[in-house]
Amino acid sequence: MDSRWFLEVNRLVAESGFAHGMARAFHSWAAFALFGLLVAAGYLRARSGRTGGGARQLAASVAAPLTGVLAYLVALPIARAIGHQRPYQVLAGVVVLAHRSTSPGLPNAQAAMALAVAVALLFAQDHLLGPLAVLGALAVAFNECYVGLAFPADAAAGLGLGLFIAILTVVITRPAFAAVLGLIGRSFLGRMLVPTVAHSRNPLAPAATAPAAPGSRSTSAGPAGLPVRLAATGAVRVLESRPLAPRPTVSDARPAVSDARPTGAVTFPKAPERPKP
Repeated sequence: MDSRWFLEVNRLVAESGFAHGMARAFHSWAAFALFGLLVAAGYLRARSGRTGGGARQLAASVAAPLTGVLAYLVALPIARAIGHQRPYQVLAGVVVLAHRSTSPGLPNAQAAMALAVAVALLFAQDHLLGPLAVLGALAVAFNECYVGLAFPADAAAGLGLGLFIAILTVVITRPAFAAVLGLIGRSFLGRMLVPTVAHSRNPLAPAATAPAAPGSRSTSAGPAGLPVRLAATGAVRVLESRPLAPRPTVSDARPAVSDARPTGAVTFPKAPERPKP
């Protein structure tokens, strides 16, 4: 069945001569350039916070090129160990548009590389570039069959290997990449390459306030709940702490109550005394 599907694709190759140049370019260099651009764009998007702005997303985008290279390098010795021949080595009259390699083709290394990068971008929660990279990986797998270098099973095995390598690599290396990016981000060069999203965000930390303009005063929450008055005095900003007024307690706020209780007796005003003669 695999050979029958390949022959159907190869018959399409014979009838679509206009696409031969694009297929050759996509196999030789365009696929690598495309996924290189996707990796660079994914890093820039994660760096700018458009994919969620978290350290884990940035670490996954940094791990994407490593994942693709690792999947490509792992596919080569596995193919040599399996020893599955390529289509033009077992079928006669096959149209081949690329260089006839003598190395085995199961799994296909380019398909493994492409899907590994795509899955890493999906781990980076890039909802724009991730699906585009998946479509690109499927295009790479089809193109390997189109140029006559791989059976459909070879390309499908490459996609499966790329998926496995990507999940394994990103899950293992993403915490380490996040920690390394957090350390690098503290340096001057790191602040240029790694944004503040690479650091862990503390939800309990107070929000940063914009600096006051010269000559103006602003009040913000300071340590231990004390307000801090920011007074700009020339080029030097002086922080002056001003304690809050003590809050009245319940005993202070309660009005004083006399201990005298009403007895029910009626009292009359006392008449003034007359002077004695």
